[in-house]
Amino acid sequence: INRAGEKITPLEIEDILLTHKDIDGVQVVGIPDELLGEAIAVFVLKTNEKELKLDEIRHFLSDKNLAEFKLPDSVKYIDDWPLTALGKIDRNKLREIIWEEFEVESNTIKGKAKIIIERWLSDIIDGSKIDASDNLIEKGLSSIQIMQLSGKLKKNGIIVPFAKLIENPSKEKWFSLVDTAKIKEVNQAKK
Repeated sequence: INRAGEKITPLEIEDILLTHKDIDGVQVVGIPDELLGEAIAVFVLKTNEKELKLDEIRHFLSDKNLAEFKLPDSVKYIDDWPLTALGKIDRNKLREIIWEEFEVESNTIKGKAKIIIERWLSDIIDGSKIDASDNLIEKGLSSIQIMQLSGKLKKNGIIVPFAKLIENPSKEKWFSLVDTAKIKEVNQAKK
């Protein structure tokens, strides 16, 4: 996987994840990504009722000293592995599954804005240690960084005023602001 110019071996991530008590089967694949080149997708075989959230998986990997740039961008639970004609796990089919879901969310401007916020936060702050309701200023985010986010959202067609972001500094509130934000045509927003 080539994520933002960094080479990542899926086996390294898989080996660590298999040490988690709630994971019996796992596959890690790269999926195309406009911002990163490739994003990291983790597939976990459903074997019990417990489904770990992405932030739980990222936190677990961080605790095992996996470098931050190797932390996954998405997680998907799957009932059975898709197999090739030779009976091997079909990684290409896994990529198709996650890409279809990713495209559905990123096809809307507001969906894309939420993805931008998630990725931006994980680059600025250790995203695996952020809960949706956490005050991001208390987690170390500066007002200048929040102003940069406002500009980044505007370039992508979402108008969320800096003042609103600063008075509601949590991922949960930001997503709510995105849901109610004004949308500009992207070609107008880039002017």
